[in-house]
Order: sequence, then C-alpha cells, then structure tokens
Amino acid sequence: MKVLFKFKFFNKSIRTKMLFLFLITYILSIAIVGYLGYYNARNALQDEIFNELSGIAVLKERDIEDFFANRKKDVKVAQQFKSIQTYLPILIKHKKNKTNPEYINAKNQIDYQLNAFQPTDDVYREIELIDPTGEIVYVSSLVHQGEVGLMMTDRIEFREGKNRIYMGDIFYDEIYGDFEIYMAAPIKDSGGNFIGEIFFETPMVKINTLMHDMTGLSETFETYLVGRDMLMRSQSRYFEDNTILKTWVNTEGTDDCFNKPTREESPVQHATIYKNYRGTRVIGSYKLLKEVDWCLLAEIDETKAFAQINTLKMMTLTILGIASILSAIIALYLASAIIDPIEELVNGTEKIGKGDLDYKIMIKRDDEIGRLSDSFNQMTEDLKRSKEKIEEYSRNLEQKVDDRTRELKRSNKLKDLFIDIIRHDILNPAGVARNLSQMILENEEHPKKKEILQVIYRSNESIIEMIGNASDLQTLESGEKLEFEDIDIGIVLKKSVREVVRLADAKNIEIKLATHGEFKAMANPLIHDVFLNLLTNAIKYSPEKSVVDVRIMEEGSNWKISVADNGEGIDNKDKEAIFDRFNRIHKGAVKGSGLGLAIVKKIIELHNGRVWVEDNSDGGSIFFVTLPKD
Repeated sequence: MKVLFKFKFFNKSIRTKMLFLFLITYILSIAIVGYLGYYNARNALQDEIFNELSGIAVLKERDIEDFFANRKKDVKVAQQFKSIQTYLPILIKHKKNKTNPEYINAKNQIDYQLNAFQPTDDVYREIELIDPTGEIVYVSSLVHQGEVGLMMTDRIEFREGKNRIYMGDIFYDEIYGDFEIYMAAPIKDSGGNFIGEIFFETPMVKINTLMHDMTGLSETFETYLVGRDMLMRSQSRYFEDNTILKTWVNTEGTDDCFNKPTREESPVQHATIYKNYRGTRVIGSYKLLKEVDWCLLAEIDETKAFAQINTLKMMTLTILGIASILSAIIALYLASAIIDPIEELVNGTEKIGKGDLDYKIMIKRDDEIGRLSDSFNQMTEDLKRSKEKIEEYSRNLEQKVDDRTRELKRSNKLKDLFIDIIRHDILNPAGVARNLSQMILENEEHPKKKEILQVIYRSNESIIEMIGNASDLQTLESGEKLEFEDIDIGIVLKKSVREVVRLADAKNIEIKLATHGEFKAMANPLIHDVFLNLLTNAIKYSPEKSVVDVRIMEEGSNWKISVADNGEGIDNKDKEAIFDRFNRIHKGAVKGSGLGLAIVKKIIELHNGRVWVEDNSDGGSIFFVTLPKD
C-alpha cells in the first residue's frame, strides 16, 4: 500500500483521486447515520416519556375521581337518613331557642345518625345542615359550633345544592387552618318536598397525598392541580410555603388544558414540552377534571427526562468529532497532493504576468495536471511570439499616431485660420453689402427692383448670421470655461422679448410672457443668446396672427423655461437631430444655417442644464430649457 501511494497513486488521473475522496464521504455518511440513529432514539425515548406521563395522569385522575365518587356515595346515603328527614324540620322550627327540649332531642337524634361518618383529617372534617333560607342550623363538630346561625346564601354550593349533589371549589377554613371542599346536596321529606341541604366539609389532605405520591417515579416528577383561574389547587412539592390559591400557573399546559377540547376517544392530551410555573422546562401531560373544573398536570424536568438522550448525544458528538478530525487529516493530505502543482502553475502565471516569458513550469506527471503544465508552457511560447509581434505593431502604431497628430494640429490651425478669415475678411464686406442694400431699399420705389434688393438684403443677413453662429460655436467648443454670475433670468427674458417685438409685429404675432417675482440663477450672459434664438425661431416658424407663449416655472432646484409656438411642429424623428450642428429641417421659405439650436444646446450644457422639444397640444412645438438655480 505504501508503494502504491508513493509511486503510482499521484500519477493517476484526478478521477482516481476523487474516488478516494468518496471514501471520506462514506465515512462522513456513517457519522450522519449515527446522528440519525441518535435522533430516532431520542424521539423513541421522548415518546416513551410522553406515554408514561399520560398514563400517570390517567392513574391520578382515577384516584381523584374514586375519592370524590366515594364522597358522593356518602352524601347520597346521608340524604336518605330518616332521622334527618324527620328532625331537620324540628331544628329549623326551634333554631331560635336551642334550649327547647324538642330542639335538644332532635339534635341528639341527628348526632347519633351522623356518627356513621366519623370525622377524620383526610375524609371529613364536619357535616352541616342548612335550612331553605340558607341559615346553618346544625354542625356536627364542636369546633364549628360557632357557625350555627350563619348564612350560606352567598355560596355557590348552597345555590347549586338545592337540586343536585354539587361539589364546590376549594376554600380556606380559618378554624382548622387548612383548605377544604364543600359537597352540597338537597334534603327532602317523605313527600319529596325540599326541607334544606346537607354540607359535607372534606379536607384537601387526601388530594395532596395523592398528588405527592411519587412511588417508583423520578425525583423531578410532579403532579398538581390548577383551577380555571390559573391558581394552584394542590400544594407544590417544591415549595414549603403554601401555594394553594396563591401560585399563578399560566403555562402552555394549563392553557391547552382549559381551552383545547378533549376528544372522547383520547381523553388524555398528548404530552408537550414547555416552561412550568417554576420557569423550568418540563415535559408535561394534562387532563381536565370536569367534576371540579380543575386541570390535572403531570410533569417531569426535561433535563432529567432526557439524561440518557444527552449521554447518547455526547457519545454521538464524540464519534462525529473523531471522524471529522480523521477526515480533515486525510483531506489535507490529498489536498496537498493536488494543490501543490496547482500552486506551481499559479506562481508561473504570476511570473509570466510580470513579463518573464522565459519561465518554464517543471511538473512531470502523467495526469491532467501534467498535461496542463505542458499546455501552459506551450501557451507561454505562444505569448512570447505574440508579444514580439505586438511590440513591432506598437512601434508602427506610435509612428502612425505621431503622423496623424501632426496632421490634426495642421488641420486645427487651418480651421482657426478659416474662422478668422470668414470672421474678418468676409463678415466686413457682407456687413457693408447689407447696409448698402438697406439704404437703397429704403429709397427705392420700383416694385421689381425693391423685390430684388430685399432678396439681396436677406441673403446678406443669412451670411452674417451663419458667420456669427459658426464663430460662436467654435468659441464654445474651444474648451474655455464660462464665468457665471447672479442673473435674474426673468429680466433677461423680458429683454429678449423686446428685441424681437418688431419681428413679431411684422407677422402680427402676439408674445405672451408672464414673469412675477425674481428668478435668480447663476448663469453666463450668453443665456441671453439662448432665449433670443428660441424666440426668433418661434416667430419665424409661426403663422401670422398667432401667439408665442413664454413661461418660467420652478422645478425643484431648477428653473424651467418654455417657448411655445403654433407652427407646423417637428416630427418625432427630427426632435433630437435639430440640435446637431448643420442639421436643419427646412420648412417653407424660412432658411437658416442650422447652427442656432446647436449653439443653444452647447450653452445650456455648459450651464449643466437641458434643452428639448415637445409637441404643442394646440399645434406647433414647445421648446423647454432647464437651468440650475445655483
């Protein structure tokens, strides 16, 4: 085996190595199976504990039901005593005169009859007879003789005991210093007429004894009783101080016991895990005692109940830990065998990445990594040849870039020279020609000559406009930064409107401008050219006797200016193109250089704003401009 690992294993394919790793997976699978075994064992033990708790709850329930059933039998026997049926009316008749011989004789007869129920600390403390008005007229024990004459009308036992045998809730007897229960029943004469009630006072000693009987059970096992008011009806075995009617038990167990319906076919509810009244996690089962409306709970501490499970858990964890350590050792050994050559490849990649194309990876193996090493070395040779070709191409490219740069510099110089020529050598003669044609036009009366002069004048105007726009655009695109100042764009708009009034009047066009208040913005005076251009275009492309509507609106941190006309409008496909230089949509007889809106766009972009056009719902177009306030 040692020879196999040393000389053959690591020369095999990666597939073979992965098969070996599957062996490790198999070991881990055994660990997983072990865990599942632990999990199933835990569930089985838990079910066993649940069943045991449910069984104990049933046994305790039967003990309590038997105790109360025997007390009911005694009550039924006492109901039929002839002496009580005969002498109770006499006691009631002479209850105000207890020295009356008839009263004394009647009491003695009843005492003799009730001697059958000897008072004990775990069955009966005393027996009382109540007249129909609720007054106690007889008490069997000397201790409670002082209660004769007291009224019982406020007790539910008296109200319910008129018609049936009724078992009341627990109460504290101050004379005996203990907790007791009243069992009440009606007394009827031979004719079936109600003549009073009999009360049996039963101590809780027997009930507590039944609850605390832990014979054959764990020391953390406890059974106790809780009323619907969530107070204990039996003494806790964990506290020396009294817990009856004092200790609050509002747990998941009591909540389910009183609120979930009990199925007839399974009267004991399934056990659950919850925190009990001591704040300890327990496994508990419960049963509702319908006779007294109490909840019987049987509980055991979860830690104690699952002690065996915890031991099994520690053993399972120990096995898993050992298996994990062994798997880690084997995995590290295998990883080293696989990763070391890969790291050699990475180191070679880093060296080649730094430019050492003469580096060779020295891995001589017959598996995929060996073939990868050979391919890597071949790739390095190819990269070396490619690098030499690229370096040669780079040298040629640098020469071409230098030549092209010189050509561009020469082209830019020629462009600047051309702009200077048209700005000075062409603009001046064009201005002179325009002024002369205007002077002649003002004095010419011949219609045909006047029409020719007007054509000459407009042509010169177009030349001057085109030269000015080209010059402005060249200045804006030169890269020089604009200087901004605090400007009221409302005032700038008003000034621009005044400058185009004559042009608008010539076509009977009304310009509407609503500016109220201040419209401060940080802008360059070139913003005036933007508004003037938009207004001039709106007038040019609007029909006679129409309206150009100019508005300023606040839009967050920007001012939004709109110029609306009633012209022919702009097709959707042209709405972006009109802002490109030398791109103009010719309409009718209106001519232009196509640079005006390109200048507008450039100026607005230098202000970090936007310009666009939309359709006017009343016909025509609306040009929008946004300018930052700051």
